[in-house]
Amino acid sequence: MAYALDTAATIEELESAGVQPAQAKSIVQAIDGAVGDIATKDDFKALRTETRAEFKEFREEIRAEFKEFREEIRSELSEFRNEINGKLEGFREEFNGQLQELREEFNTKLDGLREEFNTKLDGLREEFNTKLDGLREEFNTKFAEFRDEARATFATKADIATLKSELTLRIVVAQVTTATLLFALLKLFP
Repeated sequence: MAYALDTAATIEELESAGVQPAQAKSIVQAIDGAVGDIATKDDFKALRTETRAEFKEFREEIRAEFKEFREEIRSELSEFRNEINGKLEGFREEFNGQLQELREEFNTKLDGLREEFNTKLDGLREEFNTKLDGLREEFNTKFAEFRDEARATFATKADIATLKSELTLRIVVAQVTTATLLFALLKLFP
């Protein structure tokens, strides 16, 4: 509600103060033109109430839009998460499949190597046992010959004791040599 100037009362008041009627009329018209748009306390109260209502409405609109935006973002994030999880699951399945194929290929090759190694080891074992049996047989033959020759050559107990010591020493040397060969082969083929 704008301020309203009582022009007749104001002219009368100016004239009673000694202002010429034409001047009083001009002054009142000038004041009325300038003051006609001045707001009152009631105007400010109404404006404040209107502004508060508009601001409240604006705040509610912003909240609603923000809530809608938040829901859209959540929905998009959920879709993105599901898409990523789907791709990860596909990658995991593909990786596990390739890993299984690699594992099977490795096991097949390992079994082949194991079989080849066992075959070669069995061959070496047979060869070693054959040579060892040959050495044993040769040793037993030479030992028997030596024993017979020693009995024929040495007649005394002292000579037999010396011969026995020499034979024992040769037997120990032969056994140590055999054991050394065996350990050497075991080191080569654990």
